Amino acid sequence: MAHYCGSTALALSMHTHLLAATVWRWRQGQPVEPLLKRIAAEETVLISTGASDWLESSGKAEKVDGGFRVTGRKIFCSGCPKGDLLITSATYDDPQDGPTVLHFPVPFTAEGVTIMDNWRTLGMRATGSHDVVIEDSSGGEVGKTDLIAASTTSTSVELTPGEYTFYCSVPGHREGGMEGTLTVN
Repeated sequence: MAHYCGSTALALSMHTHLLAATVWRWRQGQPVEPLLKRIAAEETVLISTGASDWLESSGKAEKVDGGFRVTGRKIFCSGCPKGDLLITSATYDDPQDGPTVLHFPVPFTAEGVTIMDNWRTLGMRATGSHDVVIEDSSGGEVGKTDLIAASTTSTSVELTPGEYTFYCSVPGHREGGMEGTLTVN
């Protein structure tokens, strides 16, 4: 597909990698079956906030009754003009555990979610990789979903001490500075 249209291939990969990760979580016994059923029944299109929002979220979460109030600006949301759910993250400053990154879906139809028309990259314009702004101007609970309120998930890995480089694998992104170093002591 990418041989004929790089934009289509990139936008499709942003949906399919999220779907594959959700299927993996389901196979591990995590509570994602309602999301998978929705994707299948409604042909729901998932949109990723990308590598720039992975380890250090550009969003903030505030605990409210029944869930969280979320705000943030998400960049490079490929496919967002046709998306149904933004799969994103926000940092919650937990009083006991300290800063915690939460991962969750936000419907594009939710009040306070705005797609910015700011993606003008020649050759990849059709990816629709616009920024998405989530703001709580109405006082409502933007981003509050059953998946956020009902569960949290964490993963642990053991790494040998050393320095590990991580980067965005989208062509040109690493060269553009989307790279970091993880130091394990």
